[in-house]
Amino acid sequence: MPPKKGTKKKKEAEPQEPEHDGSWEKAVETGVWELPPTSLPDANTWPTWGALRERILTAAKKINIVGSAAVRDAFLAELVKLSPLELQTLALRGSSNLSKAVISPATTCPKLAHLDLYGSPKLAHVLIQSQSLLSLNLSNCTNLRKAFIQCPQLEKLEAQGCVGLEVLMLWSDKLIELDVTESKV
Repeated sequence: MPPKKGTKKKKEAEPQEPEHDGSWEKAVETGVWELPPTSLPDANTWPTWGALRERILTAAKKINIVGSAAVRDAFLAELVKLSPLELQTLALRGSSNLSKAVISPATTCPKLAHLDLYGSPKLAHVLIQSQSLLSLNLSNCTNLRKAFIQCPQLEKLEAQGCVGLEVLMLWSDKLIELDVTESKV
């Protein structure tokens, strides 16, 4: 039976992109990200947000996330994969769910000068290869067992209070300061 005259099928409304968080554009402009990874745009929320997330992270000169349980191994792996060209400082202090830190190969994040993983209680393994890294803070990572650090420009390594540290392999041509007090090694 044909549809009655004058009755139209209602067209479903097109889904609208959710509003952007103001911190996203600010992060791109300033090159600084200081919120938990959960505050970044999520491609599962809106299809184009994956590219927006990538834009924020690749524009970063400084990432400073303190005391966030949302910092996990996958977030650090995402950063390494994106390898922000201008990233100079990466501070993930007190990341309670970070269990490994792998920054490799040595060409990853070519301007990274300062890496701070202080007080990350689950951090057990570290592999850092960098041509640019000057300082590394692993202090009070009480579960840290193995650290392999190949950074020819590294001047300062702090690893105080790493009570579980069994293996520390360090390659640097410029090391000035090494502090492993209260550590096992």
